[in-house]
Amino acid sequence: MTRTDFEYAAFISYNSADREIARKLQRTLEAYSIPKVLRGRTTGFGVIGERIGKVCRDRTDFKTGESLNAALTEALDKSGALIVLCSPDSARSKWVNAEVEHFQKTGRAGRIFPLIVRTDESRLVPDSFPPALRHADGDEAIAADLQETGDGWHDGVLKILASVLDVDFDALRQRALEAARRRTRAAYGVAGGMAGLAAIAAISGVMAVQQRNRSIENFEDAIVVAARSASRINELAQETEVPRETIHRFLRETEADLANLSAMESMKDRMSAQIVATEFRLLLSDLFAEVGKSQDQLASSLAAKQNLETIKKGAANSAGKFLDALLFGESNVDFYAAMLDGEISESLGKAWLNAGALDQAHTEFSQCRDSTALFLETWELDEAEAADLSDRVLACSANEANVLAMLNRPGSAIDALAGDIASTSEAAASQGFARLVLAQLYADNGRLGDAIRTLTAEIARYDETTAKRQERIELSKLLETRAKALAMQGKIADAGADLTRADTLLEAFLAGDSADRRALLLRGELLTTTGEIAAYAGERARAAATFQMADGVLTRLVDFDPARRDWRLSRARLLLARADNALRIYEGDARRTEALGASEDAARAALADVEAIEAGKNDVVAKRLGVIARIALARTLRMRGDGPRAHALLDDATLKIAADGASPLENLLAAAIADERGDLQTSERDYQGARANFNRSISLQRDFLTAEPSASLIARDLLWTSIASAKSLRAAGDMPALKTRLAEACALKSASALSEYSLFARDAETLETLAEASGVTC
Repeated sequence: MTRTDFEYAAFISYNSADREIARKLQRTLEAYSIPKVLRGRTTGFGVIGERIGKVCRDRTDFKTGESLNAALTEALDKSGALIVLCSPDSARSKWVNAEVEHFQKTGRAGRIFPLIVRTDESRLVPDSFPPALRHADGDEAIAADLQETGDGWHDGVLKILASVLDVDFDALRQRALEAARRRTRAAYGVAGGMAGLAAIAAISGVMAVQQRNRSIENFEDAIVVAARSASRINELAQETEVPRETIHRFLRETEADLANLSAMESMKDRMSAQIVATEFRLLLSDLFAEVGKSQDQLASSLAAKQNLETIKKGAANSAGKFLDALLFGESNVDFYAAMLDGEISESLGKAWLNAGALDQAHTEFSQCRDSTALFLETWELDEAEAADLSDRVLACSANEANVLAMLNRPGSAIDALAGDIASTSEAAASQGFARLVLAQLYADNGRLGDAIRTLTAEIARYDETTAKRQERIELSKLLETRAKALAMQGKIADAGADLTRADTLLEAFLAGDSADRRALLLRGELLTTTGEIAAYAGERARAAATFQMADGVLTRLVDFDPARRDWRLSRARLLLARADNALRIYEGDARRTEALGASEDAARAALADVEAIEAGKNDVVAKRLGVIARIALARTLRMRGDGPRAHALLDDATLKIAADGASPLENLLAAAIADERGDLQTSERDYQGARANFNRSISLQRDFLTAEPSASLIARDLLWTSIASAKSLRAAGDMPALKTRLAEACALKSASALSEYSLFARDAETLETLAEASGVTC
């Protein structure tokens, strides 16, 4: 008879002292999703399906009023297997023994599976067996053992499942480990107990084939344990009392443990060892990112990619795969090679992004999106695994779009990201981040209404009275982003309300943990945005006070770790906003010389922050901020009348940009330098030089807009450059050239998607006034 002839897949026999374990085991067995690779197979169990089926638990599944003995006998006869929970109490139970004897009498002794749950002080397993399972010759049945000193809960349950299903335990356990590793990757991880587990693996590592298999199991177990310890490491990374260098040193030591373990002879030729080592490299990369070590993060991701090449070679070697399958039971190298392709691209994308290498980050995120989507189409996966991978597609798509936005190329990303958002489950973890990026793309694309609607819908998903810590951080960021979009629409009061609401959330957050780095960074950036919006509204004094508060928050972070790239760059952005605000105060009243000094000081401090992390690195973000800081400083020197030093700064900025084969982003930086140089030469009455530089700036920006016509913020910058050029031509007295430039600017104003940007209306008014005075219809 097979399982298909029975109502119950198994009957659990136990003593009342073990009731809770029996209840937990019943739920676990019935809920277990059998790996797809085993479904449809016919064994002594029958045809294996998605679930094991119903499991009968002694004294719980019988109708009231029935004779207990009759009900027990009937249930036993309807069960395909008998699972006996063995303990000192069940060994003395006449009911448990009677149930075993009945199963034996019906000719099904081979379908009785003992499971040790407890032993007495002697720790002798046979002493926990009921008499009917004890043999006179002492050759007792082999039992799975739920105790920590035995198989443990996880492997004990898997052994029972394998016995009931009549499949190989190692195959079932391997699939469970695969699923566990895939799911714990997202949680980060570090091997807190790696050294100890490595020692266990090393002891058994240089023996025969069976011992080699056990070695790799220990290695795999180390990764699972590593992932489970992630939360504590992440907490350490956020605590002021624990220096990041201490955590960094711990991670490097863990990395060395991995290298030593991977170099063992028992591991070298094993594809399974290569796979586990690759996954561990990815875990380390995540944690190096947590403690702000972007170079180590990148090195770990690149090491994972190098490991992947070995795995791909193994996947392409048919003879080698056959031998591995024969000796070690390994036959899933192709699966892992395909799966890791997307994981490693995502990890490298994050690492390049953290290092400021935007082009490389874009390439990797694009590869992640495509290879993960292909993996989903190619391989048969459990629902949970498919959902996780679908979420990765969306995360990579959102990250790719985010990088494109940073490169001022928003148009090409909108449709792809919107499509991925629509095709991914609403419950996916990446939905919030993806919608945030989409809203930013909308704003950069001149679609503020769409941006605000997207953000409003996402904000409505949060209940800040019950939101968890991470959710409060996310909600604050969404509110800050919506505030920026509202301010661009000219809705300053609404923007202020969002910023106040976000700041209240962060203050409450920091009241419980004043040292939380995420909250401090976000509050510093939030105060920067608040100051910028106050400046937009012409409230220069309030903006200056707010910038000072932001400086205090961000300086606290930088003082804690001066080498932390993201903190230094956030403060540099703040300082540039502070410099611009002070400069506008001076422009409004030339008697306010202290404001001009404050602008120069802030620009110099911003440049110092950038230079502290920029040297010798291909950091596009730092390069851009460095160029902007030099331009800002040159502007203050121009207003001081110090032309030579202003020219020197602009020359220095030019050297930061590639002379040949410049990227589109570098061309925009070159345009910004030429723009400021044109203003400088106009102040020096070098009108020919000014004309040449304004023409170059306008040409570079037009070239960019030809390739990326939807980059409306660049269109706005082009409009401003055109106005500056027109003013210079008017000062030079060149009316024909002035009228031509004004006509071009008026055409640009009409064609550009600037209608939603209410704050830019002042530029249009300036242009219209200038055109009218020059006899040009605008």
